[in-house]
Amino acid sequence: MDFQALLSEHKELVGVVVAGVFGIVAALIKSKMKFSAPLIWFFVSLFCLAAGAALLFLEQAQFHFDPHAGVGLQNRNSLLALAGCLLLAAGGIWGIINFLRLFLDRPLTLPDAPPGKKR
Repeated sequence: MDFQALLSEHKELVGVVVAGVFGIVAALIKSKMKFSAPLIWFFVSLFCLAAGAALLFLEQAQFHFDPHAGVGLQNRNSLLALAGCLLLAAGGIWGIINFLRLFLDRPLTLPDAPPGKKR
């Protein structure tokens, strides 16, 4: 696999992905957002999305999946495609959920304690 040819063929896509990552990082630095659990899980889901897309791209570009060969340990290309689909779906679903949690989640307010006995 020639990465120079691959990069020259998909240079617009690579440029958009790099610009998007730098845009997200710049927005986080500017907003001074503190790292919270939903933000960390959002980044984990973005990583799953990227890993799934990379696995599916690798399967499409380098290793070709033969659907007639079946799914099993003997057909490694099918495992690559299944792992890519699983990571892409999990990252997409949890990415949406954690993105909503970032902006819609409010701190939990506890009810006032019941009045105690006065002495």
